Amino acid sequence: MTKAKEEFLFGVEYRKSGEEYEEVICNPELVNNHTEYQFAAVLVGIPTEDFDVEVSAKCFVAIDGVKYYMFEKTYSVNSLAKYYFDNLSSDAAVSEHLGMLSWLAEQN
Repeated sequence: MTKAKEEFLFGVEYRKSGEEYEEVICNPELVNNHTEYQFAAVLVGIPTEDFDVEVSAKCFVAIDGVKYYMFEKTYSVNSLAKYYFDNLSSDAAVSEHLGMLSWLAEQN
């Protein structure tokens, strides 16, 4: 007897404090010599006056309809920019973006 193929779905659930979660389905890419999956979701259109509003997000994988979650993280645009500036400023891969992140943090 052969086992049925499992169905996988990757995504992110996010919300502002006190609101219901919204779900985004993501298409993962294989990375690290095809040993790991990586995916991302990006929020766009956030007005500058909302850069201090915190948004919580948690990634999940659903296997045959059952969701398994990673830890939830909560950031605002400003706190995320500060985190990257404080912790990743020596990382060459992100150093070119730090000027913009620094500018965002200074705007509010």
